Amino acid sequence: MITTCANAILLHAQEDTLKPTPVDSEHWSRRFLARHPEYHIRKQYTLTVDRKNAHHSESILDWFSRYEKVCDKYSIQSRDRYNFDKTGFRIGIGRDQWIVTRDPTRQAYLGSSTNRK
Repeated sequence: MITTCANAILLHAQEDTLKPTPVDSEHWSRRFLARHPEYHIRKQYTLTVDRKNAHHSESILDWFSRYEKVCDKYSIQSRDRYNFDKTGFRIGIGRDQWIVTRDPTRQAYLGSSTNRK
């Protein structure tokens, strides 16, 4: 999937429509990951909807409210905030699947769409 997405980016970025679109080989993603040791491949597991919904929205909203107060207190601008969610990124939808992440130790879960109520 990484190679497919890279090829889609190449196609979209190509300005000269008369030339054939360059494409990455099937081994490109393996070589890319070898050149970038900060990325790791790991398995992402599905999480039942019941477990996913176990988080109470009130406690999450309370956390963000306290977070905003701390940012206001210390004058932390939005441009100075960093997204530190290290679960990786997904391309496509699926059940248990492989993902690319910078944090090889953190568990990665995806809400399961197979058992919705």
